[in-house]
Amino acid sequence: MLVSCMYYKIGKILKTVLGHHKGHEIVSFRKEVYQYLRSFTEKLKNTTEPTTFINQIIVETEVFLMNNLNQEKDSKKTSIINGALNFVYYIRDYWCGDLAIGWCIYGRIIAADLLQVSLDQIPKTNNQLESFNSELKVHQLQKYQNNGHLLRFNVLSVDLIKSITPNILLVVFAVCFLDFFLKERYESYASSLKNLT
Repeated sequence: MLVSCMYYKIGKILKTVLGHHKGHEIVSFRKEVYQYLRSFTEKLKNTTEPTTFINQIIVETEVFLMNNLNQEKDSKKTSIINGALNFVYYIRDYWCGDLAIGWCIYGRIIAADLLQVSLDQIPKTNNQLESFNSELKVHQLQKYQNNGHLLRFNVLSVDLIKSITPNILLVVFAVCFLDFFLKERYESYASSLKNLT
């Protein structure tokens, strides 16, 4: 009882000294801005309209944040709003030009139409390409480089066809076989447990 009373008094003193209400207000404001930016990126990602609609979302967000910035007097809040504006500018400048088709649903719809497949068959991320790139750079190409020197194009082409691609396919098939084997072992084990009971 004494310890909890002591912690209560220390907490009360710290809140008074550190300005609990202002600190809490800034933290909650930061959370509000974060949630606003999350909804902004979700709107961008889930758009099914052409890139002009993406630009409209960005302009609306920028105007909203600029209005809040002009109305706000607290310097800590203005720095948070400036950070949010910098994020919006970053998205606008680097991800909303020609790249927008690559990451929004609208682009996936276009790709599905071009490939004549359903939207579910279009990957939502480029993780497969990134893992292939990692496998190629980290594990495969280093075997054929002479002390880290770049390979000539003709040597690289031959190595890709004769050695590297078969090695990567062997790894993929080995992983698939292992998954199949483990599933089969689990089913065998589960059925033997049922037979025992």
